[in-house]
Amino acid sequence: MSAPGSRAWTGPLLGAVVLGLGLLVAEGVVSLALGRPLLGAERVSEVQPAPRGPKDAERFEAAAANAGIYAAHPDPEVGYVLRGEADLAIFDGLISSDELGMRKRAGPEIPEGALRVVLLGDSVAFGYGVNDDECLAHQLETVLAAARGEEAEPPVICLTVAVPSWNHRAAVRFLLDHEHVLQPDIVLYVPVHNDLADVSSVNAVGARRQAPDLSSPHPLLEVVVSRSVALTDVARAVAEKRGEPLEEVDLGADALTADLTAESRRRYDENAASLVLLSQRLEARGARLVLVHTGNHGYGWILRERLAELLPDLPVMSLLASSTKAFSLGFDPHPNARTLGVWATWLADALLERGMVTRGMGRALPAVPEEYTQRRRAPVHAREVRRRAAAEREKATRRLLPEVDLRTGRGIRQVLGGLNQDGTARMHTAVILAAAGPELHVVCAPLTNRPDLAPLTVTVRLEDQVLGTLQLEGTGLVHGRWPVPESRRGGPLEVHLVPDDWVLVSYQGGWQVASFRPVAVRCVQR
Repeated sequence: MSAPGSRAWTGPLLGAVVLGLGLLVAEGVVSLALGRPLLGAERVSEVQPAPRGPKDAERFEAAAANAGIYAAHPDPEVGYVLRGEADLAIFDGLISSDELGMRKRAGPEIPEGALRVVLLGDSVAFGYGVNDDECLAHQLETVLAAARGEEAEPPVICLTVAVPSWNHRAAVRFLLDHEHVLQPDIVLYVPVHNDLADVSSVNAVGARRQAPDLSSPHPLLEVVVSRSVALTDVARAVAEKRGEPLEEVDLGADALTADLTAESRRRYDENAASLVLLSQRLEARGARLVLVHTGNHGYGWILRERLAELLPDLPVMSLLASSTKAFSLGFDPHPNARTLGVWATWLADALLERGMVTRGMGRALPAVPEEYTQRRRAPVHAREVRRRAAAEREKATRRLLPEVDLRTGRGIRQVLGGLNQDGTARMHTAVILAAAGPELHVVCAPLTNRPDLAPLTVTVRLEDQVLGTLQLEGTGLVHGRWPVPESRRGGPLEVHLVPDDWVLVSYQGGWQVASFRPVAVRCVQR
């Protein structure tokens, strides 16, 4: 196809992406200054610092001011924490941070011999958008204190070990790094589906940025939930404007959480392995790990299925089976202070009922509004967990489409990672497809604004099996067709597109890494 075919994709959809992204609300600010990794760098002792020019002086001054709410953490698997010992805010929620970069406990000084309960996780455990005295840890401590009475021993304090958009590895590694300071007796882990995504880092001024996750076997394949959400929202908006709205069935299956292909399965396995490690470390010092099942996302059932095999005695405390907008911040899906108070009541009840926290002579637990009790999840046994997990995989299989078409948005949820928010590929892109035929068809185009990148070689793989390459140059679309190996025709396909080079391109006043423009990936009949 000719160059005009390429412009058909880069015109209205790209323009709408740029416009639509300004309307998206994200948990952090994405950096637009990502550079290449330092491959083959010299030993540190041999590297001489470069002279600082005026621009560097400005950058270091900005870094010292650290206007963002985050700061880098020295453990690369943690990535980032809150800016330490600072007064911060997310939306209307006011936050005070401690010296470790965690949300500061709002209660009085920790008494000697207190039982320490840690709420571990990401934005949900953190209390995204609420004040320090409204977050889950504080409300749980308050409910337990009232229910047990002032004379109950030992006193119980609750700590928040959570930061927005942490993944499972960041949360567990931080706790293990600082276990000697935090000294947890009970850890309530609150999993959320973006625990499967890559860990982030921060830029010089304390805003979150995405960078290669060095803990991943595919570090250049960046899997970022906020980008996936943005791509889906913009694709729907563009299709609506075009008069061809995308229905739910047109979006495909969620590539990250479907548990249908190698990369998704690997991430679930790592999530479970993190919790096994944490459980073993806690048990070695007489502490306990508890899983808190907050909602009805398929991720929770699939993770629980793995944990039922690896940690069959892991206690599980269930909260809501479903939610409503009234339970959220309203303008954002995170739970509001009232919902966190209900969760605190249910968790307090479970801790007392199971004897993890001793009872006292205090008041009865607060009454929970009917609209919450109607939606509470009942406890389930391991057999039911396996059934629910299998049902989630079957549902994802039914939703799986044989194509991802970035011109129409069809199959957009099946992009596993590696795309910019304007639809250009970064350093490694992957999608998943239904195996609907014996042939794979890939359509790509070069970057029209960086002809110096041509010729560019894009290697096409099925997982780790190389099918062939595409040579991109000029301005036209490039098509590639390869037979799907017999051994892979029975199940979902995970297709990787890996360029041999990339460049920085200007985008919305900043910079982003880009290499080429994927147009469509299909599994087809000959």
